Amino acid sequence: MMKTDGTWGAVLLAGGQGRRMGGVSKAELTVEGEPFHRRLIGELEGLGGPVFYSAGAYPPPGDLTIPVIRDLPLSEDGRPAGPLGGMISCFRQTECGWLLFAACDLPFFHRELGEMLLARRTGREEALIWRTRDGRLQPLCGLYSRACLPVMEQCVKAGDRRLLSFLSRVSCRVADTEEEGIPDYWFMNVNSPEGLERAERRRPAVLAVSGIKNSGKTTLLERLVRTLSVRGIRTAVIKHDGHDFEADVPGTDSRRMQEAGAYGTVVYSSRRYLAVKNQRDSRAEDFFSLFPEADLILLEGQKHSSWPKLELVRAANGSGPVCDPRFVAAYVTDLTDERGAAGFPEKWRQKTEAPRPVFHFDDLPAITDFVIHYIDRV
Repeated sequence: MMKTDGTWGAVLLAGGQGRRMGGVSKAELTVEGEPFHRRLIGELEGLGGPVFYSAGAYPPPGDLTIPVIRDLPLSEDGRPAGPLGGMISCFRQTECGWLLFAACDLPFFHRELGEMLLARRTGREEALIWRTRDGRLQPLCGLYSRACLPVMEQCVKAGDRRLLSFLSRVSCRVADTEEEGIPDYWFMNVNSPEGLERAERRRPAVLAVSGIKNSGKTTLLERLVRTLSVRGIRTAVIKHDGHDFEADVPGTDSRRMQEAGAYGTVVYSSRRYLAVKNQRDSRAEDFFSLFPEADLILLEGQKHSSWPKLELVRAANGSGPVCDPRFVAAYVTDLTDERGAAGFPEKWRQKTEAPRPVFHFDDLPAITDFVIHYIDRV
């Protein structure tokens, strides 16, 4: 029995034989150059509790630094008991009252998924799981109490290894991604070569916040970054400065190195780094590779670019839309149409390309929901 504080722990559920993947350990597949198991363990460790590796059909990776829980023999015929078998084995071999399970083939799992479930425990439920916008339940990204163990064992003994069948027999609370305002792509399941190819193609969504001068771009960006970050959505911002800018504070070591002739400097710690490099003709996309783990990259400006954009149109500016409507994902304005809804007067509608959503500048919840749906569409 593995000793813990007895409250809760997190488990990377390594799974079975991965037949659809060609008989390989899915935990050791890679995306963005990093094995799935390392990505997931890093996220689970961020929750602050003990983390375990549930070893199924394959030996655990050789670089593990967390305790390994091996599947116990649970049936007389020796057949694997699937995910239920891994869950039972983890409860039997730890003292945790609750276990958060995350399947190894969810490479885009975010720790916030676990934080939200842990925060929603009321003591009246025996399990908490997620449901995505398409109505699909996600039992392999769920939080289960020890009270589930007898029911799990009964299901396996009866030969019913289906997770949804087990869940129908316990008190289960469901959290919806739509209600919580988080992207569905965090649940992208990679259990086939096609799924792996799709995951490898995945890149952060890019959206520009554009408009003429003094239209409120920085204000909207700040509001969006704050509300997205609260939901766990990792957002990077790239801003173009039409004038040259002071990259280093005078008197710092990095500034001294620049003055000595270095064309680039990097200052780093265990948590962050700052790089300064002299380079001509930079473009926004030159910096996307700095943020491979981002969910979203927001660009400030770029009104003449082909990047998808939120265009701000403000009454005080009086110019109407100025961006090419082909590249506008939605408009944000403080104007209203004839019905009193966010919109433009007739004289400006010819500058837009219908249909495009129009949001009021102060309707941050609606703008945020639009952005989250946009992330999923990329």
